Amino acid sequence: MKKLVGLILTVVLLTASVFGISVNAVSSTDSLFSIKVLKYVNGTYQEVSEVSALDSIVVQVSADSEIKDIAGISFTLFYDSTFLSFRKQSANCYITDKKADFNARNIVASQNKKAHVNAVWDTSSKNTSVSGLIFSFGFDVLANTTAQTSTFNLTINNLFKADKNQTEISSPAVTDKTVVVKEFDLTVFEKLKEEITYSEESLNNIIAAETIFRSFNSNQAKAFAENQKDLYDALTKARATYNKLAQQAAQEEVLKESKKFVSDFSDLWQLSENDPSVINKEDRIILAKNTYDSLSDAAKTRISTVYPQKISALFDAVDSFKEDVQTAEEFRNGEFKLLWEIDEATLGNTYTELFTIVDNAKIMYNGMSDFAKSLVSDLGEKLNKI
Repeated sequence: MKKLVGLILTVVLLTASVFGISVNAVSSTDSLFSIKVLKYVNGTYQEVSEVSALDSIVVQVSADSEIKDIAGISFTLFYDSTFLSFRKQSANCYITDKKADFNARNIVASQNKKAHVNAVWDTSSKNTSVSGLIFSFGFDVLANTTAQTSTFNLTINNLFKADKNQTEISSPAVTDKTVVVKEFDLTVFEKLKEEITYSEESLNNIIAAETIFRSFNSNQAKAFAENQKDLYDALTKARATYNKLAQQAAQEEVLKESKKFVSDFSDLWQLSENDPSVINKEDRIILAKNTYDSLSDAAKTRISTVYPQKISALFDAVDSFKEDVQTAEEFRNGEFKLLWEIDEATLGNTYTELFTIVDNAKIMYNGMSDFAKSLVSDLGEKLNKI
């Protein structure tokens, strides 16, 4: 019959900090178990003396010598969740017995931040022996403002043989380990407590803090939000403040852009489309149209439709008056030029022969606009005399 054998392995993590991991020992020469702290370095897991905030570490429990005929182990691993977060548990027990059952579950932190992991391994086999690595657990090192020291101490409470009497295997105290976690530089987050302005400096500070925060895994991000609440609030508030300022600045820029356009071309808005002098403003009208076309969509939206409509009307007026000028030019130097060069005496003698051309000239003149007629008023008078 399978019997659950308990070994409570208590690893107490006293106040951890953010300043490296060093290992101190409370000597116990005849202990059966030991603890190691490892970090993934250059492609392999190495036992380390220091770690930094945001590192991921592995805590291993090993048997220093062979323990024969073991039925099972149960233990509790305590740690300070202010500075460490339990990341994952081993999928299987490392003790070589395929028939063995292994279970581990993390218990939430108590009020004083002393969280713990409960782990149980047991087997129905009577000849299982263990040595070397037994359990391995992952932790994330959290960010903290000051360097602190914590101590793991591993206490063997119960360990039983796989015999009918469940004989207890005696195990003296295990070597203690002191863990120091390097101080995490929170300066980049502290800067966000300062006034946020719509400036490159503020934006760069926000991006720098967000980049570091995005490098946190879920455990580290959650712990940062809880343990460094003022800095986390500053981070979220900074981004919201900057975005609001950016929106306000964009609106102000749009307003400035639209007002400048209206002001820069104020001389055009008073022009009459019926005044031929508008031709003299053609370059300004073209510039106004090009400037309007180059405005942002937001600025165009703010500008009243009266202004682009006025530009269009002025363009039409310029085109119309230019056509009048061209018509007057043709009237003076075109097919009727002969009439203007013949003196009145000669013209009277040849009127019969010029009747058709004179008649056509009168038709063209009468069809001109007042502005076109004003450009050839001298020719109009001469035509009337004919």
